[in-house]
Amino acid sequence: MTDMSQPQQFQPRSPALQALLARGFINQCTSFEGLDQALLEEAVPVYIGFDATADSLHVGHLTQIMALRRLQQAGHSSKPSLVSTRTA
Repeated sequence: MTDMSQPQQFQPRSPALQALLARGFINQCTSFEGLDQALLEEAVPVYIGFDATADSLHVGHLTQIMALRRLQQAGHSSKPSLVSTRTA
């Protein structure tokens, strides 16, 4: 297995990884081959969380949501959530 940490050096087979790389969502990865294989073999559960105590959401959060949607469209399961340590 070759370590290819830069996306320009790798041609993915999975539609999900193709879409994420084509749209610039991934800059580096420890193992593109491993990620590609995992996305091809089964529906991968994907999770992102947001701090509900923060003042606001920003464009960085939107990027994560858009990437999550691309994975969802490729058949993977997603779990977005708001997380807070406060109680009402």
